Amino acid sequence: MRKFFVSLLLVASFPVFAKECPEGRVANNYNVCLECSDIGIISHISKENCEKCPEREYKDEKCILKECPQNYPVRLNDGRCASCEGKSYNEKNEISETECLKCSNLEYINGKCVQKCKDNEFGDGYDCYSCNLKRRIETSKGECDRCQNRKFSAGSCLLDDPDKEIFDGKSLPKCPEESPMVVRIFNLFDYKYACAPCANHCSLDTTKEVCDRCPEREYKNERCVLKECPTEYPLRYNGCCETCDDSPDKVESSLEECKKCSNREYVDGLCIKYGENQFVSDTGTLYECESTKGVKTSLERCQKCPNRSYIDGLCVKDQCQENQFRDGYGICRDCNVSGIAFASLKECEKCPNREYTGGVCLPEKCVAEEFHDSWGKCQKCDTLEGISAVRSECNRCSNREFLNGECILKHK
Repeated sequence: MRKFFVSLLLVASFPVFAKECPEGRVANNYNVCLECSDIGIISHISKENCEKCPEREYKDEKCILKECPQNYPVRLNDGRCASCEGKSYNEKNEISETECLKCSNLEYINGKCVQKCKDNEFGDGYDCYSCNLKRRIETSKGECDRCQNRKFSAGSCLLDDPDKEIFDGKSLPKCPEESPMVVRIFNLFDYKYACAPCANHCSLDTTKEVCDRCPEREYKNERCVLKECPTEYPLRYNGCCETCDDSPDKVESSLEECKKCSNREYVDGLCIKYGENQFVSDTGTLYECESTKGVKTSLERCQKCPNRSYIDGLCVKDQCQENQFRDGYGICRDCNVSGIAFASLKECEKCPNREYTGGVCLPEKCVAEEFHDSWGKCQKCDTLEGISAVRSECNRCSNREFLNGECILKHK
């Protein structure tokens, strides 16, 4: 389409270099006399000289016509007057919608004033095209919708061929009934396209329109996923439905989904896989059934290990080995372990080298004229220095007294 524009500056055919211009003319800053009645802008002129033309006004440092003439009725945003015929105004913000619509042959689309296309045509803001054009044209949806035989996709208007799939602004081979969804597959730097069945158990990259072709699927977080995972793929991971074994050891899941897996336990929103001879703690940590630790967990989880018992909220090993005792945390400890241990009298008595007193199991059994210090070690009653100990242990020695947390020799 031939395009033309009205000139920005007007110069007289025969400019006169003079300080005073003839009637109907006005001098610019270069002392050139210009016609007051011309349709263009007079630039480089003072406000005083501009106002010598009664049909002009000084605006934004330009001398423009107050009213555009009938044959140039359109006022552009820079102040020029322009014709309706034979042109489009393709730059955004070049002309207002009100001025554009003064011309019956123009229309305002996406900030542009463009030629109206005929029936069975559509435009792109520059030219008009037949609705039967085979190639795709980048344009607006509104323009594309002028043609009933075309379809708008990803900024392009394409011929709607019944043997083709319009997707991502491309015309692709149509997907068969058994795999009705066209999906994107990312391939290094761009996308490839494939057809997928509705029963595909994974999350698919496609549009909502395509996803809605499958009643068992829904469009969620810009992905097409199964509404419910099938029995053989009960766990949802990254939008895909996976088997109980193939999913990661810890998967975010609902309690209902996790219950479908006999080799998993649900803990605080996680579905955790455990193996044979293993169980899961309240914090989601895996433990071997042979672990000597007492573990906080549920009775049901603890019962997965036949060699463990549930005692006072702890899952503990049923029998400690010979020369071991179970402390108050359910842990099997060696009899010769150093330090004080919290344990019951029954457990402490399993170790002949240990002594139970004051609710604790001490590492050594003291004889006469000995007492336990604060670390459970036996100290002689005639030891000269003060020893840190509890009062009850200090009282075992008649020659010592308890003072400020220490067991000291009595003064004679």
